[in-house]
Amino acid sequence: LFSGRDDNNQAAAHRLDDDDDVKAGTVTNSEEAWAAAIVQREGVLEAGKTPIKIAMDNRNLDDVQADRWGKWLDKYWKTLSLRPTSRQLVLREVNFSGNSLTSMGVRCILAALKRIQVNVQVLKFFQNRIESAKDVVEFLHWNEGNLRELHLSHNRLDTASARDIILGVAAAADTEGNPRYPFPFAQRGLAVNVPLWLRLEGNILNAGNLKVELLAALAKLGRPLKSVVCEVDSTSPCHTMLCKETHPPAVHLTYLNMASTAPTQQAGRGPPQPAMPP
Repeated sequence: LFSGRDDNNQAAAHRLDDDDDVKAGTVTNSEEAWAAAIVQREGVLEAGKTPIKIAMDNRNLDDVQADRWGKWLDKYWKTLSLRPTSRQLVLREVNFSGNSLTSMGVRCILAALKRIQVNVQVLKFFQNRIESAKDVVEFLHWNEGNLRELHLSHNRLDTASARDIILGVAAAADTEGNPRYPFPFAQRGLAVNVPLWLRLEGNILNAGNLKVELLAALAKLGRPLKSVVCEVDSTSPCHTMLCKETHPPAVHLTYLNMASTAPTQQAGRGPPQPAMPP
């Protein structure tokens, strides 16, 4: 249920599934279909059992439907017996990829997740029409450091939006001022620190401009770029639960290649970046 497939492979697989379902007339945005999209590994929703996943990918969902989904979730969640108090429930994955959502639809969805008081580990909004990062950054801080992966590739985010997301991750802190990222993770009995896995390729940003803007912003904070970003490409040993750096930074930034991309004269925008495997 929770496979490690990359954005592109997953989207392609789901598109094939959707094509079959559309022909059969079974893919709908009915409330029954939405309820079926909230699933657990064991297949039954029961209190105290995890992981829980919301699988709303590839449903032709637009902003109006996203608003309707959020209002439906408020009512539906009250019928379930898995509502611990004090935000103890963490959703393994929330997937709204492959839809027609703009930032307005994303705002509706994230607001609904806040209202039902759940945290999220993996958030997927790739292959939509999202043009602003404001609500995503706000949710990232509200999520109390639980987010492990943020997939926003193939949208309409510009360089300023990408910069704000990265700086938002770097600035995330607990009530005592301790940084949320990199986050602690137990691996083979050892405690390691892991950056947030961030996918932004395929947007309208320019990676060269992004590096320039990050350097300028971080210089004001007295922080080097390497303390915030580890760039990942197809040859990197880094993955979602491991960083090659001795002192891991806040963010694993995937497949943008800031180092070799020339800045453009028009700040904040640039050509879409090609898709890359994880």
